[in-house]
Amino acid sequence: MKKKVLSFLLSLCIIFTLTTFNANNVHAYSNGSYYTKPAYTATDLYVIDIQNMTHAERTMIATLQGIVSNKTSSQIYIIDSDPYFTEDAYSKYLNDLVSKKGITYQQVNSAWDLINTFSQYIDGYILYQGGTDSMNAANSLAGVLDAVAVETSIETTAQNNGLTLVQDVTGKNESWVVDNYWNQLNHSIVIEAKEDDEHSTHLRDFAAMNKALVFYDGNSSFRTSIMQKLDPDSVVFGWGDTSGGSEEAFISNSSYNGVMSIPSDWALNLSVLSGFSAGTYSQNTAQATNEENVHYVTFYVSDGDNLQWTLNRGNEDDWWGSQSRGNFALGWTMPPGMIDLSPSVLDWYYESATPNDNFIVGPSGSGFIYPESYPASELDLHTQRLNDYMGKLDMGIVAVIGRNSFNNTSIWDKYTMQSNIDGLFYYEWTSYFGSPYNGDILWSNGKPVISTSMKLADGLSYAYKKDQVVNYLNSQPTDTHSESGYSMIAIDAWNNYDLPATIQYIVDRLDSDVRVVAPDEFVRLIKENINQTAETFKLLTPSNNSSWVSKTNTAFDWEDSVGADSYRIIVDNNSDFSSPEIDVPGITTSNYTSTITLERWTNYYWKVIAVDDNITTQCNDIFTFTTSFF
Repeated sequence: MKKKVLSFLLSLCIIFTLTTFNANNVHAYSNGSYYTKPAYTATDLYVIDIQNMTHAERTMIATLQGIVSNKTSSQIYIIDSDPYFTEDAYSKYLNDLVSKKGITYQQVNSAWDLINTFSQYIDGYILYQGGTDSMNAANSLAGVLDAVAVETSIETTAQNNGLTLVQDVTGKNESWVVDNYWNQLNHSIVIEAKEDDEHSTHLRDFAAMNKALVFYDGNSSFRTSIMQKLDPDSVVFGWGDTSGGSEEAFISNSSYNGVMSIPSDWALNLSVLSGFSAGTYSQNTAQATNEENVHYVTFYVSDGDNLQWTLNRGNEDDWWGSQSRGNFALGWTMPPGMIDLSPSVLDWYYESATPNDNFIVGPSGSGFIYPESYPASELDLHTQRLNDYMGKLDMGIVAVIGRNSFNNTSIWDKYTMQSNIDGLFYYEWTSYFGSPYNGDILWSNGKPVISTSMKLADGLSYAYKKDQVVNYLNSQPTDTHSESGYSMIAIDAWNNYDLPATIQYIVDRLDSDVRVVAPDEFVRLIKENINQTAETFKLLTPSNNSSWVSKTNTAFDWEDSVGADSYRIIVDNNSDFSSPEIDVPGITTSNYTSTITLERWTNYYWKVIAVDDNITTQCNDIFTFTTSFF
């Protein structure tokens, strides 16, 4: 994979005393964040309803909005009166900015009034043809050239309003932009957005502000080449091509190339919202009582990686706005990046949370990735950065989505070695509504990795319903010293019903010996009550880095693990143990002789897992050896 080493050009800069100027507008992650802030924090806003603009005008104003955020504290803010939304979230956030930040604003009804108001901050326009790749080409260059994107149908009006042509990209595409402007574009953020009317506004301001490439090319080799060009552990905003039926194709491709995804194709105003400073965040989660002879269950809402859901529908009456929220303990997955991308909105969530609301990190960290596909060195970087975010947000749990990777504790070790991560909630992608691991628990660095027991999606015919969840929970054991005494229920976020009210229905029908607790408390109780009696131990032979090891009847020895009932040995020529040549569970002695003939002159890795009543402890060692000719 071709990856450019992060480099930063340090230069002296004048520090203005004006608080509206953000002096930390530098390359991403030199300031402890994936994202740069706009040069100015908004103090007064020109507010326009998206419904008062044509699709061509929307793209023009979105690019103007992004450019202006780096020029002045007087900025543009877009609301949406579309009746699809029971309440326009962005109007709510605007009112919050007025009351909490002292922002002033005025309503504007014409896109061209905004062009005239802010014409001093732009050099002209970039011409594109609607519905073609040139739309994304124009958007990509807006921040680079300080020019708004103008569709051919409104070019004459643009000229009549004093705009002059800076670049004509009709007939050009995103590949042309990469070939000619890549060195002037952002190498840590890209935007994936369709070139159509439906996506004429959202994210396009953020692209202009960040000088980010905007593209949409399905799951193509061009998309792969973009992922490979980005810096390590970079970000793709938007949403990819799901024409094949799911997001797996592009999430897998991004993950393989060390790029995380932020679902955000319906996000507005990020160029404005990201300009505000973050607050101090603390959770006031209600503490659960540690009891005997009960069954503990925790519920958490899925899809918290989705920034657009958090900004838009997530706060409607069927979700965060429900009258039932706060009546019982409930986990809400959240994108950590909100602390940079929309801190005032994050403030609003934390301030309106009850002691029964518990925020955890959405899958699978700072963005949507498949951890088993992420390059090892970049997963190290990702989890280190995630640890910083979680410390700032007072979060302790990470929900992860994997593909047949639950038993690969070497992946989870990268997470659990971080001080702010107390445990992991594992969700299996390959059986989206099933539960192949049935609430099993693994241990990594003394912290639990807990698999989902079942998923509730009451509005879908092929998923578990609320009465099924009630019956399941009421039938579970009440042994708090066994993993069978704990259930983790994932709640599908996308169903159009009052989600907290549905959980309330379940809670009201649970037996008297079932306890509903918050995710943080769920993990604490597991750590306190389940004894990891299988103690750590050492590998013996083949010794680490040994050579000329027999490829036939290979003998393995390790120390006894006190309390272990059995062992599992895994041997693989890949360090991630993703396709082992030897994987044998149920060994009752501390040695094993293989019946598998290994490849000659090949480097192998081996490890052993001790098992005690289904609670596993992995030896901290991973040894490597090279086979002989014989």
